[in-house]
Amino acid sequence: MGDGVVQGVLLDFYGTLVHEDDVVIAAICDRVRMAIPEGSERPTAGQIGAQWWGRLRDGYHTARGETFERQRDLASRSLRATCTAFGADLDVDDLLALQFAHWVAPPIFPETHAFLGALRDLGVPVCIVSNIDRQDLEAAMALHAIEADHVLTSEDVRSYKPNPELFLAALDALGLRPDDVLHIGDSRSSDVAGAAALGIPVVWVNRAGKLSAGMPLPGYKVGDLMAPLPIIRRLMARPSGAPGDTGPDMGTAPGRNGGGHSPGAVRKGGIGDAGRHREGDAARRSVIDGTGRHQDFARRSSVQTA
Repeated sequence: MGDGVVQGVLLDFYGTLVHEDDVVIAAICDRVRMAIPEGSERPTAGQIGAQWWGRLRDGYHTARGETFERQRDLASRSLRATCTAFGADLDVDDLLALQFAHWVAPPIFPETHAFLGALRDLGVPVCIVSNIDRQDLEAAMALHAIEADHVLTSEDVRSYKPNPELFLAALDALGLRPDDVLHIGDSRSSDVAGAAALGIPVVWVNRAGKLSAGMPLPGYKVGDLMAPLPIIRRLMARPSGAPGDTGPDMGTAPGRNGGGHSPGAVRKGGIGDAGRHREGDAARRSVIDGTGRHQDFARRSSVQTA
C-alpha cells in the first residue's frame, strides 16, 4: 500500500451488500422462451440469457462519455432486441418491471450492517461504486438504511465498470492512491478485472463458489462480507507484503454473522456532477454495481429452464 496501510475501501453494491437479480433474470428469460411461437425450435432460457447479456455487454462498452446510456435504458434496448431476435411477442416494459422492482428493493445480506459498522469503528472511509442508475441505488440504500462516506454510480461518471472512470472518481473522492485502498466486490469482470487494471488490491466476494478461469486473480477470495475484516485490520497495522500475509483465499464459509443487527450508522458523503466529491452534500448517497451484474446471464437464466 502507499504508506503501508489500508486507508479506504471501495465497495460494490449489488451482489456484495445486497442480493443480485439472478432469480428475476431467470424468470424473465423463461417468459421469453415460452413466448416463442410453437413450431420454432425453442432455445433454453440460458441461451436467451446469453444473447441478452451479449447485447447488454456491448452497450456497457459503448455507453461512455457523450454516448452514455442509463442502466434502465440499456436493459430495455437489449431485452427488446433479444425478444425480437427470438420472435417473442412480449411487453418488454412489463417484463422489465420485475427487474426494476428488484433494483430499488433488493434483499440485503444478513452481515451487511455488521460489516459496515465494523468499518465505521475502524475509522475506514467507504466509497460505494456501482453500475446502476443513481435513483435506483438511492432507493435501495434508503430502504435498508445503508449509508457511506461517498456514493458513485455509473450514471454519475457516465461510464460502467470495468472501465476506469468509477474507480478513479472513487479514489479522487477519498483523496487516495490505488494502493491505499481495497476494492471489495462480487463480479469477476467488473470488480476484479476493473480494479486490478488500475493496481487496486481486490477482495473478491465469491459467495456461490464461482470458478475464476480466464479472469485476473484477486488479491483475496472470501465467502462473505465478514471475512475481509481481518484482512483490513492486518493491512491497517502492517505494511503490505510483510511476513504473515495470507494467500489469496481467506476462506469461503458463508455468512456466519446472522441477521438481527440494527442498521449501522455509516458516515454520509456526497458527489458532484461527473463523480467529483462535493463536501457537505450529505443528501447524495452511495450507489451502483458494475458491468458484472449481468455477466452470468446464461448461468443465472438457466435456473428456471423448463
